[in-house]
Amino acid sequence: MITHLTILVIMVLSLGASPAAAGQTPPTLRALKQAVVAKPQDPQAHYALGLKYESLGQTRKAIAEYRKSLSLKPGNDKVLSSLGRLMAAGGEPDQAIKIIQQAVKLNPKSVEARSLGGQWITSRRWLSCSRATWTPPGRPWRPASRPRGMPR
Repeated sequence: MITHLTILVIMVLSLGASPAAAGQTPPTLRALKQAVVAKPQDPQAHYALGLKYESLGQTRKAIAEYRKSLSLKPGNDKVLSSLGRLMAAGGEPDQAIKIIQQAVKLNPKSVEARSLGGQWITSRRWLSCSRATWTPPGRPWRPASRPRGMPR
């Protein structure tokens, strides 16, 4: 049985697998671009470039590289999880949840995809419940308002 502690340990251990943690320097943007030029049909090269763009805050370029990677090799749950995460952060929640659900279907054991899906569903439920509870119909939200049915 997998517990929350087990998942946490797996996540922490997976962080140690980065090139920087292994004492290696991570590849530069220039090197990753050269890899894509050298092997334009390599989905892993596009995925790595997308990760680099994401780490540099260049979301649109990262999304484009993730999509290129998926067009070359559809069904990669890691690429789908990364794309879904960026889509959710970029304000495209409906598309993001579809992508994340697809990643979970492809690999039900994927910790990243399952946690992204769970976080997203939980946050949407919380937001819809809090709006319904704290906002009277036809009125803007006010911090001093009471939930319906709450005694004075």
